Amino acid sequence: MLFYHNTHAGEKTIQLENTDFHSLIRVRRKKQDDTIIFINIAKNYSHNTQKIHNTINYYEYKIINISKKNAELHLISEKIEELFYGKLHLYWGICELKTITSTLPFLNQLGIEKITFVKCERTQGNTKLTEKVLEKFTTILRSSCEQSGRNTLMKIDIIGFEEYIDSISEKKSEQNYICDFSGEHFSNKEIINFRNSTNSENINNNLYNFLIGPEGGFSEKEKEKFNELSQKKLVKIRKFNTNLVLKSENACIAVSSFFSL
Repeated sequence: MLFYHNTHAGEKTIQLENTDFHSLIRVRRKKQDDTIIFINIAKNYSHNTQKIHNTINYYEYKIINISKKNAELHLISEKIEELFYGKLHLYWGICELKTITSTLPFLNQLGIEKITFVKCERTQGNTKLTEKVLEKFTTILRSSCEQSGRNTLMKIDIIGFEEYIDSISEKKSEQNYICDFSGEHFSNKEIINFRNSTNSENINNNLYNFLIGPEGGFSEKEKEKFNELSQKKLVKIRKFNTNLVLKSENACIAVSSFFSL
């Protein structure tokens, strides 16, 4: 782990208890006099707001004392780092909850800036993205950040299909893509442009916007909407350069890799 999340990061003294104590002392075998880096991701992120700052503080603590159920750490140094900014806004047709949950860590580590879940016609009716579920997503993403060194979480949102159609019409048309078998193959030039793109100032209009459907793909009615957008040159409809059929979550990972690998 490059760092750990702690909401008390920055305070002169931290007491590790309960889950944090078990994770760091019992599982990871941290000992007295060891040092640990903490950051407070919560100060820079919530799943329904923009990032608040452009930098984040890394705090180095030393373990002063370990007792049976808690540990005391003292702050010994700190440094300031720039926040990570992604280049991709992924619109993902809502799939089964277990599929989303297992895929989130990979997408976070691949550098997606934001995921907006879209309620499509073939979205599974029993998938409910409640506030409790979103809190679980945040826990998963924090763990993913600790493992990968990413110092921000993906932003998460939920919209209906018509909301997607309305929102995409207001974005830069050259950066709007829909993945569907009816489209043309991604060109080598497009893939090179994805990899070379930047979003150093975290401006939403700089993000590439990709829509990937749920399991089973898009309905004919939805495809008609896409064709209308394409004729108006508001989106580009593309497919992967393979004869293999990708599951929805694998298509998300494949698109994300365009921007990070």
